[in-house]
Amino acid sequence: MVSSSTECRVLDFFTCGVAQRQNAEVPKNAKQQDSFFVVEDLGKVFAAPLPFRCSLYGVIDGHGTLGEVAADFVSKHLPKQLATLLVCGLPPPEAICHAFTLTDHAAAVQNLPFFVSGCCVTLTLVTENVGQYNSTEMYTSWLGDCSAMLAGGGTHLHLTNEHKVSRVDEAQRIIKSGGFLTGDGRFSTMGAPGRLQVTRAIGDWWAKPKDQPVLLSLPEIRRDDLQVLPDGELDTHWQVLILATDGVWEFVPDHVMTEIILQGLQYLKSMDPADRGAHLSVIALKVVTEALRRGSDDNASALIINLHRVHRSQDTDRINRIENINEIVPQPFRSNTIPSCPWCDLEFDSFKVWKKHMRQLHVQSIDGYVDFEPCPACWRPLSDTHTGLPNFTDHIRLCPERYNSIDRNTPSTQSRSTDSFNKINNNMNHHRTISTNSNPLLLPKHYRSEITT
Repeated sequence: MVSSSTECRVLDFFTCGVAQRQNAEVPKNAKQQDSFFVVEDLGKVFAAPLPFRCSLYGVIDGHGTLGEVAADFVSKHLPKQLATLLVCGLPPPEAICHAFTLTDHAAAVQNLPFFVSGCCVTLTLVTENVGQYNSTEMYTSWLGDCSAMLAGGGTHLHLTNEHKVSRVDEAQRIIKSGGFLTGDGRFSTMGAPGRLQVTRAIGDWWAKPKDQPVLLSLPEIRRDDLQVLPDGELDTHWQVLILATDGVWEFVPDHVMTEIILQGLQYLKSMDPADRGAHLSVIALKVVTEALRRGSDDNASALIINLHRVHRSQDTDRINRIENINEIVPQPFRSNTIPSCPWCDLEFDSFKVWKKHMRQLHVQSIDGYVDFEPCPACWRPLSDTHTGLPNFTDHIRLCPERYNSIDRNTPSTQSRSTDSFNKINNNMNHHRTISTNSNPLLLPKHYRSEITT
């Protein structure tokens, strides 16, 4: 059973879904130190003239007194650093390695308080339209104990070999570098203020003396090629990529996670045969909830990435646009007068309280302010300027709650529906006139970096 003290947040993007649970019932999890980043078009977000299209996804697990600060710094700095190195012409594997080490160096140069704090990171960079064969390449890189896995066709493939003391080669390297192993499966050094289970991480300056660092910030990388068919579709049985923190992987076996994910994909397909919306956060939430149900004593975060949607997103003008929308026959709306959260099953006394709840758990932004409005039927947050939220016009036409009519012949119901729709539509039309160049507080399109404090 999952305790009610586990704070939950979910987010949906065009290509992936995210779920996080803070296991506050355990004293060490008084703060949510997990984070993530989603950059669905690296070139557009950072105005980088890349020779190929890139999508970037990552999970971060902070540790130590200020682990959440380390995770926050990495979520903001690492994607930008990687984009800069790719623009400079470095091949993806080399750019990724340098991005990790330069991010670690930048934290040290800025004198950030990471002497006894740090974080682990696992990311995947998907590059498309590479070379004369127009191939798609997937680079998975990891530093520490966050992990990645492919699932599809009833099978799975674990992509990472986590950096822990339990790895023989890592343990040997620790000892050779002047460290020693402790009896609880960790390592330390003479006179150190603590000990660590992971053997590679960003931060933790105490384990990185200049003469011979014991802890490394150099990641491992693996490359997987995905072939593209003549019709433009991916030629692979892999359906999704999963990135998650150790709060998930240490408690949910790979085969169990694969079963949960594939069953979830079948459910979503039955509910949405045309694949007009991602809604992958439903599966991600199921995964992290299963981890806590199995006794996870850590915060749990998971990203579920649909590889076929990543590939198809290069053909969309807008990352969350719904195609063939004119084929949908408009239906009358049901106006729900009680503000509510479609994820947390909560109702609120006012629109102001609803909006505060959304900003805290579901639409919170670090890099800037993004306005949003509710769907008048289901109260899901909508925005034309935020890639993590559905487009207003697209959602209005396809909202499932519109078909749950209470009494469409009742004049008061029709009036509330029309008034609510017009009010929100007018607000969204106003937002469409705002330029991201004239308003620097707007979050760049296709980018999301999250940290819960």
